[in-house]
Amino acid sequence: MSTPIYGSRALFTPAGKVYMIGDIHNEATKLREVLDQILPLLTPDDHIVFCGDLINRGGQAALTIEILVDLIRKYLNQVFFVRGNHEWMLQHYLMSGGQGWMSYLGITLNNFKTVWGLPDILPDTISQALLDRGFKEITERTGSYYETEEVLVTHAPLDYAACMMNGIDDYQEQWDEQQVNPNPNFIYFLEKMDYEILWQFTDENTPIPDLKKFRVCGHQPSHHKMPRIFKDRAFIDTGCGKGNRPLTCMAYPGKQYWQSKS
Repeated sequence: MSTPIYGSRALFTPAGKVYMIGDIHNEATKLREVLDQILPLLTPDDHIVFCGDLINRGGQAALTIEILVDLIRKYLNQVFFVRGNHEWMLQHYLMSGGQGWMSYLGITLNNFKTVWGLPDILPDTISQALLDRGFKEITERTGSYYETEEVLVTHAPLDYAACMMNGIDDYQEQWDEQQVNPNPNFIYFLEKMDYEILWQFTDENTPIPDLKKFRVCGHQPSHHKMPRIFKDRAFIDTGCGKGNRPLTCMAYPGKQYWQSKS
């Protein structure tokens, strides 16, 4: 019986550590503080994974994007992103022009306009500005999850009830059968959870025994400033973007973590 693969994407195979960074929410200064701590430790075998929600809330949207693009270019093939619901909001606006998420997006779009000297915040203007500044390098490295043999990173946390409703208790058996008798209609577990891993919240104290990998998420800040790290899971959104709250990075294996100043 092998450890299941939960998503249809090919597994990532870092030979070293995975450094996972929680929700940034436009806090470029805090992002730099965390990177200053972990980059001296980084080896060519390590990966850096951002758990989503790069944008909105904070006031340094343009600088956040510039730092991330520069990071990708310096550490090619080591930097990856999990899509957050706030990136979904931006994508929705750029593709449709819909105004439904402007209460969140307004600060980000207006910061792009001010810092980059744009004439307006219309979707075509913002899209071209992001393209000119390398944002495609971020989107090309973005997926709805990041998975290795041992670690599963999603934006929103996996909830016990939602997992049970989507058959997590039978998934090991289905996976083992799939390895012997491949079924073209087989649906990977994370493909069933596409909405949940972008938007849902959960009780952090409830384990999901049928999940066989250490899982890490952002999205769900607590009322205090520390990550919540358990034997089989970690919640590393510590409220960055909500005022006097830090940005957190956690490494696996080891579960060591680093934070910006609040």
